[in-house]
Amino acid sequence: MSSSSVEFPDPTLSYFEVLSVPVSVDDATLSAAFRKLSRQFHPDRFASADDAIQNEALAASALLTSAHRTLADPFERAEYLLKITRGWKPDDARKVQPPPALFARVLEIQELVSDYSDGDESLREELVEARAESAAQYDAYKAELLALFARYDAGDTEAALDEITQIASLRGYPRRVLTNIDAVL
Repeated sequence: MSSSSVEFPDPTLSYFEVLSVPVSVDDATLSAAFRKLSRQFHPDRFASADDAIQNEALAASALLTSAHRTLADPFERAEYLLKITRGWKPDDARKVQPPPALFARVLEIQELVSDYSDGDESLREELVEARAESAAQYDAYKAELLALFARYDAGDTEAALDEITQIASLRGYPRRVLTNIDAVL
């Protein structure tokens, strides 16, 4: 099998282009695109090819896996979209100030976690409620992102990216709270 007979995915393309999916792709379509291309470029299909083609097949497989993994999670997809459109880096999240009410609530919950960790079992129910509240906030951010991806694809790109930036910057708060609560419950 010669390399001229196979066109492997171009690693300079965005993950959206590699998988031929829109930013607002749903889970089923994303998985179908990934499976189709994974079968097409699976390294086992090129086991008898020369080393160069085998290496290209391995690189293509790794690229497809990375693209699928990134785009499958709405938050990872948002950060990736911001990276390729605005040069955004995860550290940029620290530059966005959270709403004062959110920040105050996070501090309050962190204090509950600390007090519960110090042995105050009476706080368990309140901590369970705080966990549910944080999980609901995280899910709400995820739902907002999905709607914003559709707006982005519909042409409202700059406004959608502005709002995606805000959510990508805030998602760490409920995620950190969930991690801390789960560590003590």
